[in-house]
Amino acid sequence: MFLLGMIAVMQSLFIPGLIIFKWIDVKVSFLQKLTYVIVFSLIAGYYEVLALTVLGLYRQPVVVSIFLFELVAVIWLYRADFNMSAGETLNSYWQRFVNSIRKLVVFMDLRNDLPIGRFAYAVFSFGVIALSLVGLWWAFKVFTSNVGSIFNSWDAVVSWNRWAINWADEIIPMSARNYPQLMPMHWSLTYVFMANTGVQFFAKALTLPFAFLTLLMLFYLGLQKGSAGFFAGIVITYLLLKKFIGGYLVNGYVDGAMAFFAFVPVYTLIKASYLENEKERNTMLWLGFIFAGSAALVKQPGVYIFLIYPFLAFLGVQKYFPPEDPKTLYRTLFFMFAASALIALPWYVFKQIAFLIGLDRPEIFDLAVIAADTHKNIGLFAQMRDALSTFDWYIWLFPLVILGVVFLQPLYRWIVLLVVLPYPLLWAWVASYDARNLSIVLPVLGLIAG
Repeated sequence: MFLLGMIAVMQSLFIPGLIIFKWIDVKVSFLQKLTYVIVFSLIAGYYEVLALTVLGLYRQPVVVSIFLFELVAVIWLYRADFNMSAGETLNSYWQRFVNSIRKLVVFMDLRNDLPIGRFAYAVFSFGVIALSLVGLWWAFKVFTSNVGSIFNSWDAVVSWNRWAINWADEIIPMSARNYPQLMPMHWSLTYVFMANTGVQFFAKALTLPFAFLTLLMLFYLGLQKGSAGFFAGIVITYLLLKKFIGGYLVNGYVDGAMAFFAFVPVYTLIKASYLENEKERNTMLWLGFIFAGSAALVKQPGVYIFLIYPFLAFLGVQKYFPPEDPKTLYRTLFFMFAASALIALPWYVFKQIAFLIGLDRPEIFDLAVIAADTHKNIGLFAQMRDALSTFDWYIWLFPLVILGVVFLQPLYRWIVLLVVLPYPLLWAWVASYDARNLSIVLPVLGLIAG
């Protein structure tokens, strides 16, 4: 049973993504590839569970057979990579890491012509790098120290895991309101592999690594671009995650996964903005749109990322690389958004039909009422002011990023204007009954402030 649980985790996080990524023609770093493999695997697993459930084939022999087939495909597709020894592979990645550190040191040395300026910037840079490592260590400990635990909090037990058990029993949960089902589906995959819904720690383990991966993306951006700002962003993001969703990272809630899935499209857009090759940049934009669609599969706030992503892609990146024929640009963006919608919307369309025929009811208005009750029904503007006070001294990050709009590169400027500033106001109105609903804005707020 333990082996089957481990296989289920591999199937959820790695195997399908390795197959998909083999066909993507873009050069990326190891960490970027790992991130994309995980996201692709989770998307593929979502549709695998859905299809098998609809067909009445969601059973242990079927999922084990699919895993074995995909494992053979991975071995075949990556057969050339197996010719390289483990030592050569590790040495290759180590050299890349060392070169990144050297690039950062050279960058600091050229930062200022005055020795005192170079010294001050070096002290600041090494200080934020050291603090960023503290943040990474915290997220890593959150991940590793909770492996083996089970679901032990209200929503995780009575909602999210109940839905996972429904899926494992080949039942589409009809009382899930608008809540998307990516994570419960993957929890159910561990149950179906083991043919046992009582062993929860493999399912719980799938919720744990996302905060670490989110900070790791920022860390690698700092290494690649030689910018202390990314490392400062890690420190701020670490503090924000710890304050607002720290407890929810370990109790089986999906808010850590939501923060990760919301940040991956932004991360991809940042990577695309640095690419001069049009083909590679378009590939990254395609990936970003797909990942933006996948954010809507984790929790309802992901729909916000899905909807504003086309504007971020156009205003922050494509506007500065205009093609000879503008119609080509708009046509490409339309098809990218259509692909994103095909990933994001089927569950919500299905649920809307369920609402119309009376099988379930939406929760958006109920949540707004709960938020108003939380603030004692003091009126909308007073409620927003009261909700934003939840940020405590972190509220000063907002004047900081507003000031930064004047100095930031266009992409970061639009992230501020379309995500960092409006989303907390939307949260204050609809979902401020709990600070964990801020999860999608925390990494980008930390990034921009850094």
